[in-house]
Amino acid sequence: MRPHTPLLLALLACRPAEEPGETGAGDDGWRYGPYEATIRWTAWGVPHVEAEDWGSLGFGAMLAMSRDHGCTLADQFVRARSERARYFGRGEDDRYVDEDFAWKALGVMDTAKAGFSELPGELRDLLVGATAGYNRWVESEPHPPACDGAEWVFPVEPTDLLAYFLTLGEMASGGELLVEIGSGQPPGARRRPPPVPDHLAVLRHPPIGSNGWALGGDRTDDGRGTVLSNTHFPYSGERRWFEQHLVIPGTLDVYGASLIGVPLVNVGFNEHLAWTHTVSTTPRFTLYQLSLDPDDPTRYLYDGAYEAMEPHEYAIEVLGEDGSIATETRTLYTSRYGPVLNAPVVGWSDSLAIALRDANQGNLAMLPTWWAMNLADDAESFEAAHRDWNGIPWVHTLMATADGTAWYADSASTPDLSPEAVAAWEASLEDNALAAMLAGYGLYLLDGSDPRFAWVEDANPARPGLVPFDEAPRLVTSTYVFNANDNHWLTNVDEPLEGYPAIYGEERSPRTPRTRMNARYLTETGEEAASGPDGLFDLDEVEAAVLDGRGIVAEELRDAVVAAAREAGTATVSGPDGTRTVDLAALADVLEAWDGRVSTASAGAALWREMLGDSAFSSDDFYDAGALFAEGFDPEDPVDTPRGLAEDAGPVIQALAEGAVRLEDGGWSPDTPLGDMQFQYRGDAAWPVLGGQAREGTIAVATWSDWGNATLLDRPERPEVLHESTGLTVDGYAVNYGNSYILAVHFAEDGPRARAVMVYAQSEDPGSDHYDDQSAWYAEHGLREVRFTEADSLAAPDLVEESASLP
Repeated sequence: MRPHTPLLLALLACRPAEEPGETGAGDDGWRYGPYEATIRWTAWGVPHVEAEDWGSLGFGAMLAMSRDHGCTLADQFVRARSERARYFGRGEDDRYVDEDFAWKALGVMDTAKAGFSELPGELRDLLVGATAGYNRWVESEPHPPACDGAEWVFPVEPTDLLAYFLTLGEMASGGELLVEIGSGQPPGARRRPPPVPDHLAVLRHPPIGSNGWALGGDRTDDGRGTVLSNTHFPYSGERRWFEQHLVIPGTLDVYGASLIGVPLVNVGFNEHLAWTHTVSTTPRFTLYQLSLDPDDPTRYLYDGAYEAMEPHEYAIEVLGEDGSIATETRTLYTSRYGPVLNAPVVGWSDSLAIALRDANQGNLAMLPTWWAMNLADDAESFEAAHRDWNGIPWVHTLMATADGTAWYADSASTPDLSPEAVAAWEASLEDNALAAMLAGYGLYLLDGSDPRFAWVEDANPARPGLVPFDEAPRLVTSTYVFNANDNHWLTNVDEPLEGYPAIYGEERSPRTPRTRMNARYLTETGEEAASGPDGLFDLDEVEAAVLDGRGIVAEELRDAVVAAAREAGTATVSGPDGTRTVDLAALADVLEAWDGRVSTASAGAALWREMLGDSAFSSDDFYDAGALFAEGFDPEDPVDTPRGLAEDAGPVIQALAEGAVRLEDGGWSPDTPLGDMQFQYRGDAAWPVLGGQAREGTIAVATWSDWGNATLLDRPERPEVLHESTGLTVDGYAVNYGNSYILAVHFAEDGPRARAVMVYAQSEDPGSDHYDDQSAWYAEHGLREVRFTEADSLAAPDLVEESASLP
């Protein structure tokens, strides 16, 4: 059992869970019920679930969630159970077969079965009840079109639900290397190695992200805490959010959003504090280069002697083209570090193999950490959830208390490498081309024969091998903390965090444009400041900041670009139809009249985007001096550098002309309002969305990504792309990722006040009234009021109350 604070010990002692198989057990041997929950549905399809015990709460919460997302859950249970190939065949290039074997090798089902009894009793009750709620939905008919009548929709067990949670924890680690893990076999037993997968790039710059602010009492108008949660997640699949309110009178009262299937709140608030997360790019795993025995490629060198890999034979079922089901077996291998891969480029040769050690493999502490966060009633108990369980998988955490304390930590699962190991790895990059290449993706490839590169096992009693909480980046302050997916360094511009283990990333280094824009909102002063002339935010000002669409690159460069375009006069653009002369003065007029934002009414935003997306600019140009900026990054002035238009403005002006031509060829004028050409698709409807892209440095994000949805369910198709770097299509800018769930919370004297919006709406069921209602609202209005108190819920004009029970 992991150590606990007195609060957590008291919670664990509250009520023991019934053990599986006792009186009243279902056909699968688990004890379900009796459960009784009240579900109050208010506007926008938000369920307020109240129950007297944890099992009933799980039952009601999952029943409500399944009605909107049951098909996604069914798909993900199949995945976690290694049954994709059983129901969908081999997949392209055997992908489903490889992935099924990979989840076997990662042991998500085995860990769930072995570890279920290690969870606190309340959580066991919650998961058993949640399983019953999902199974109640399975029994209902009909299901939404995405899965109605599907063979792969079937009742599950609580360990299936826990295994699914373990797959969520593997995002940004083993879950990104499924084909490599599942096809990892010795020479002669497997096909050629895969190329470097495109998705490895997301480990360094993940497309999912977020902005998070926690404002302490010194930065709010009444001296009390405020949190902004501006998540950037996919618009479809298992990484969508679901908004819910969960109540056990006298024990739990928490509101916010959860990833699909989680019967707790991942980002949200209770009456004492509010919190959010942003994705952390700190590595979640390390790779090990194994030097193999020339006589046996399943033996590798370690500390001067060869040792044998451990073989594991796994079996899956595979659907054949003729409809038959066949059992297929595969032997995969593990080293002392973990699974041996069919590694990108190098595969598994007679002399070399690559193994993986994954900080989130078998992370049973994840759910208890969020559970304890949901129950926390002050900064100390919230921090204890992180220190004692240490189960946050891949995110930064930002929190503010009602009385005005702001708190930040990157407590996510992080390999604990000694300083000696990091120094030796850095030295190896000079001689090891493969290690240098992988370092470009933010990955550590270590010498598996050298004991120096083993993780430090004895520093973290909660989770051996990982950086202990007290050594992770952390800040407690009365002013503010923020994060926009860069590392910890600039959590507070006036209190930069320095001196942390190197694996957390470089300090005093350039920040992304979006990080700089967040920091500018929080640090600017004067009459036009986002916080007003007093420098103190109220809830209206926080909401305005998240929606106003400012972009730091435009704020730094627009005036200079306008002047340079006027001076140049014209430019020529060559294309398949010949050479065209572009009137730069007219384009300067558009940019000068543009409001400099990415709101739906912004006319000129698309022209600016196409200019920045030109091939003349590399990603490095947005971080330091180069083709865009004249003055480079200065660690003493990290918010306002780089700045100033490059002395040679020719490439910028040419990019402006070519961007205008791209728009014209697509059927748009340079001053087309962004809302007339940027949409999210919900069924047959296309709803305008505000937001920009990474290069623009806006905190509101709207873009397209093929990563982040692991389901096999239908999803909107992207129209034909005209310009890949900006995502311009024949229909404009298609959006399937970006601003997703936005929540702003302020703690007034009489309790929390909150506003929120689910950009893509609450339900994936096209037949639901809540399939695109918030999409329409967001296009015109922004955020909406949240009903937190029971009185607020009962006063809702469109209230629907339901009693959900299981005898």
